[in-house]
Amino acid sequence: MARKRVFLDECVSDLGHVFGLKAHVYTAHDLGMTGKEDTRVIEMAFKLKCLIVTVNKDFLDYYYNHPRRKGKRGVYFMG
Repeated sequence: MARKRVFLDECVSDLGHVFGLKAHVYTAHDLGMTGKEDTRVIEMAFKLKCLIVTVNKDFLDYYYNHPRRKGKRGVYFMG
């Protein structure tokens, strides 16, 4: 079974312990994405096929209209 891949944005990077040992957790710092534009960060997470965890509402607009998501009703939430 494939391991879960999780990308933690800068604002939640200290939550890695929540996902347990079976998940592969990436942080913005690990990938050298600290301080980068949201679009570049999301592209990197897409490239790695990660679940994106953030509290940054600006991510939603770009993510929702991303070409990989266009026309899909995938589950996502913000809160």
